[in-house]
Amino acid sequence: MIYRITRATKHLLLWSLVALAVSLSLVRFSLLSVADYKADLEDKIHELTSIPIKIGMLRANMRGFSPEIILKGIQVLPLEGKAKSSIQLEEVRLGIDLVQLLLTRQLLPSSWLTLVGVKLSVVRQQDGSLSIVGLNSEDSKQPLWLIQGGRYEVLKSDITWLDKQRHAQPITFNNVDLLIKNDSNAQTHEIHLVSQLPEQYGQALRVSMAIQGNPFEADSIDGSVYVEGSDIHLAKLLTGDMPLGMEISTGDGDFKLWSQWKSSQLQSLSGHIKAKNIVLHKDQNTFEINKLNTNFTSVNQDGWKQFGVSDFSITTATHQWPTAEFMLSANDSFTQLSASITQLDLQESTELLHFFAPLDEHKQQLISGLALKGMLKDFTIYMDSEKNTYAVNGNFSGVSTNAFSVLPKIENLTGSLKGTQSSGRLAFNTKNGSVFFPEVFKQAHSIKQLQGLVTWQQTTDQWLLATEQLVIENADIQTQTKLALTIPKNDQAVFIDLQTSFSNMHNISSAANYYPVDAMDKDLVDWLEMALVSGKVVDGKALIYGNLDRLPFVDDQGVFEVLFNVEDVKLKYAPDWPVLNNFNAEVLFSKDSLKVDVAHADAKQMAIKRTLVEIPAFEKSNYVSVTGQTEGSIVAVLDFLKETPLHPTIDDILETISPEGLTQVDVDLKIPLVDGISEKVDGVAHFKEAALIVKTVDLNVVDVTGDLKFTENGVFSKNIKAKALGYPIDITVDNKRASTAINIEGKTNVFQLKQQFSFLRHDFIKAEQENDLTRYKINLDLPAEESKPAKLNVKTNLLGIAIDLPASLKKSAKQKKSLDLNLLLDDQTLLPLTMKYGRELNAAVEINKQQSNIYSADIVYGKKLAVMQKNKGIKIQIERDTFDASKWMGVVASKKAAESELNAISLKTKQLQWKGKSYGAIDIAMHRSKKQWAGHVFSSVAKGQFILPFTDNDAIILDMKSISLSELMRFKSQGKQVSISDFPLIQVKSEQLWWNNTNVGQLAIKAEKLEEGVRFNNISIVSDTLKLELKADWLKTDKGHVTEVYGEVVAEDVGEFLSELDITNDLKETKANLGFFGSWSGSPSQFSLAGVHAEMDLELNNGRISSIEPGFGRILGLLAMEQWLKRLTLDFRDIYKQGLSFNSIKGHLKMRAGKLTTKDLRVDAIPARISIIGEADLQAKTLDHLIQVVPKSAGAVPIAGTIVSGIAGAITEVLTNNYKEGYFFGSTYKVTGQWDDITVTPLHDQDGIFKKTWTDLTDFSWTETLTE
Repeated sequence: MIYRITRATKHLLLWSLVALAVSLSLVRFSLLSVADYKADLEDKIHELTSIPIKIGMLRANMRGFSPEIILKGIQVLPLEGKAKSSIQLEEVRLGIDLVQLLLTRQLLPSSWLTLVGVKLSVVRQQDGSLSIVGLNSEDSKQPLWLIQGGRYEVLKSDITWLDKQRHAQPITFNNVDLLIKNDSNAQTHEIHLVSQLPEQYGQALRVSMAIQGNPFEADSIDGSVYVEGSDIHLAKLLTGDMPLGMEISTGDGDFKLWSQWKSSQLQSLSGHIKAKNIVLHKDQNTFEINKLNTNFTSVNQDGWKQFGVSDFSITTATHQWPTAEFMLSANDSFTQLSASITQLDLQESTELLHFFAPLDEHKQQLISGLALKGMLKDFTIYMDSEKNTYAVNGNFSGVSTNAFSVLPKIENLTGSLKGTQSSGRLAFNTKNGSVFFPEVFKQAHSIKQLQGLVTWQQTTDQWLLATEQLVIENADIQTQTKLALTIPKNDQAVFIDLQTSFSNMHNISSAANYYPVDAMDKDLVDWLEMALVSGKVVDGKALIYGNLDRLPFVDDQGVFEVLFNVEDVKLKYAPDWPVLNNFNAEVLFSKDSLKVDVAHADAKQMAIKRTLVEIPAFEKSNYVSVTGQTEGSIVAVLDFLKETPLHPTIDDILETISPEGLTQVDVDLKIPLVDGISEKVDGVAHFKEAALIVKTVDLNVVDVTGDLKFTENGVFSKNIKAKALGYPIDITVDNKRASTAINIEGKTNVFQLKQQFSFLRHDFIKAEQENDLTRYKINLDLPAEESKPAKLNVKTNLLGIAIDLPASLKKSAKQKKSLDLNLLLDDQTLLPLTMKYGRELNAAVEINKQQSNIYSADIVYGKKLAVMQKNKGIKIQIERDTFDASKWMGVVASKKAAESELNAISLKTKQLQWKGKSYGAIDIAMHRSKKQWAGHVFSSVAKGQFILPFTDNDAIILDMKSISLSELMRFKSQGKQVSISDFPLIQVKSEQLWWNNTNVGQLAIKAEKLEEGVRFNNISIVSDTLKLELKADWLKTDKGHVTEVYGEVVAEDVGEFLSELDITNDLKETKANLGFFGSWSGSPSQFSLAGVHAEMDLELNNGRISSIEPGFGRILGLLAMEQWLKRLTLDFRDIYKQGLSFNSIKGHLKMRAGKLTTKDLRVDAIPARISIIGEADLQAKTLDHLIQVVPKSAGAVPIAGTIVSGIAGAITEVLTNNYKEGYFFGSTYKVTGQWDDITVTPLHDQDGIFKKTWTDLTDFSWTETLTE
């Protein structure tokens, strides 16, 4: 039986396969002619789909056991009224599942449709329904055939998605594979979409749906949807309306989402999200997420919304938040809210709530203002805003908030919380936290440890807060507090009962953190913050009892009292006053007053005795009162006052004096608490036998006794006694508006003054009697303006002091003469001093305070006003109508004058006097340089420049415009002779050398030093007609000093030269040549006629003697045969000119012991020759000469006496400047006798009037000037 069944089965299968093969062959055969049906197929497709198409190519093949028709080159024609079709196709594949067709006998469910390269648009309408633009049939707006066929595929296609419900931008997905599977019986649909996204949207997107209903109808879909994205660019993909009105601008992420839908509404959503670099925007706010990783669930059903997260991890730009896990529930109206929190970061949650939650403006401000931080653990919350109930229970740690409204700022608060709207408790177990009440305190209070339990209770009309013991410890202080606080719900005041004990405040300056600034006067708080610099609070207590709005209970309706003890405090009680150190006191704040009872303190090395600091009433008092007494050195007291508002005066005093000794000071200060008023000072310093030094003059003042009063206006004293310069003085101190004046009156003697002031140690300052005293007044002006220097004025009439100076500066001890000294006392090294002595002398001096000497000075003897000099050194200016230089030589030539810093001297006078003689006006000025004095002189003696070197190795240089030798001869050498070793080198040049009114020529003198003396190797006088050259040696020999002079004189016209010098007018047109040598014992200035030994060679040529009568001279010239050689050359000048011409006058002269002798003095005149032999005693003024006259022609003998008399008279005139007429009546004559009474003895009976002529010839009266 089995065999038959098996065999029958095999036959059945065989014949079935054969039938199937035949059928497939028939199908395949029939498909060969399918291309012939292209037009019919276009019509049929249009009939079935209402889509007009145009087929480019049509072919068929078998796909397994199913036939398949392939259409290519398809054009979807635009519908009527449209310019372009919304669908484009590359290829369409249409097949029939023959097996299913045989089984179901339904064509559409047994067929499939594959679209390749489709470009179509899918639109989500406003009502949530879907439409595919271009696939709808003519009789339907929707392509219902897509959900009626069995299977549809869209391969390698581009689909544009447009979500009109969310107002999104169109998104085109490229290379999309889409599968739609329909179950027409069950009305279920499976849709699967896979897309490799364009680069601008991300990497890949997958969507799978299992839905029931018609997707082309609104609110008709039920089912589930799964969406998965990889590396999705969220901002590009998620456009349009976002939940809660958000927008996303950037972000990339992966996600997997599972959702359930009912009636096209989302019922639940869960998934996993991993994203980065997300930037969200909402209501002009921005929320940036660097990394996001979380699992979440969201359910919305039965009127409740639930949202929960696990492993919620988020990283922002500021920090990475801890992992959170929580579940939130709320009704649709958000009036009921519950939360179960396993762990939650408060900052994270508030930032998320602030951005995402739909909170009203008040809640948003609350969340932003509080800026919550910290962690909640095992925390449950329930709130019902309609019933106004809540419950809370859980732990918190590290909780921090900003101050908001009446809430304080909290840092790192840890504890637990349990309670309801009626009552509860708050347990603190905090370490290293802080709390800040900005409306009460100025700074936050750190909390090293906070332990305690605070309970609350709500009644109908008030809140009750209480703690039996709240222990707070921080770096500043330790406190234990008992508190009961009643807070009414109406406008009534808060009642407080606070009892606090505190200790161990090691830095009292931190007390400023604990002042209740809201309850205290601002000026008081400012003063306390300034005053308490350092120190410690040993212990203290505080009590506040009463309604807070009555604090500080001035009306006695409550108690406010803080009492504590301080040690080692540094107290700065006033801004501009020194601090008090080592301050030990008891401090009491009571109501609105402050009282500080100081037991001990010190300041600036002063001991502060019992002192009281008080503010009677904070609201009414404008001052802090400080009264007390101090003891210490005067220096310490002044150093103390130096750091007060009195410092300008005290600074000037300390710059002026250096005090010594002890003092006691009583002080009453009023320190202002408000702006616009100044402090008040009332103090007295008591001095007894103190001492001080006046710095600028190094003056000791001893036995200072009296009281010095000081106020805010300065310092004052009516009678301070002291001793200075050996005698008592009286001191008064007064304060003017702009300065402090210290006046001193006293007396002293010359000895004390010279001992104190070195610059007064001169011989010309003296006392005539030992008990002579002079009185003086000193005024020290100390200006209030710091930029102005102090001024010191000293006045005295010098009664009792003799001044032994020349001329009008001299006075006796019994005479009065005013002396006025003014000094500027500033910080500069140089101390300016001005002086007036009588009306004649004034000076401007700068004194080097460090070196105690004169830096610069301008001393004026005259009416001109002295001025301060810029350069170092002393300048003396003398401007007087008459000045006797001889009387000042002793002062100027003194050793002290030579050693001074004198660097400029000027003298200008209308009449210079010297030893009773007047020498006219002189203007001389010279100044010192590094190596020499240089200057100029303008006087009757000389005019020009000069240089006086400091060393003997350099020459004195006189560079003159002119020198008057005749004026110079009026001066006589005075004093001790200069030694040969001290004689300076000298160089003299003068453009003009004058004798009386005659310019002799240019003068040049140059000296040099020899080993044995001094040589004047060039003494010359040069003009157009004169050349005088001399050399002189001043030598030191074994026998003493010797002076030797030698040289020559050459004159082109000695007659004119002698005439200009007013010596004689008799010589005319005469050339002269004089050579000489002379010597004498001693220096050049010791020249005398008795001591000089000299020899001279005299030669005069081609001249005339004008005193000869014209007629005789001319006739004689014609008769002389020797002169005819001249006539032959037509030289008749001697005939036509006045006087007697001569060819030459020659001779050799010697001088010994004051006697001038000659043996060969010859006059070669035209008519005769004259020879002179003999001597002239220049000291005794006697003559002893023998004169011989030899006429050149016999015809001239009768008039020989006349000729010789004229020649002798001319020669005498040259030598004596005194011509006497006379006649010779003999050829040889003996001349003897005194110069004024000579005797002429003719040796040939021809003596005539020769006696007169020879008297003039031998008159040597000019030599008298050489012997004076």
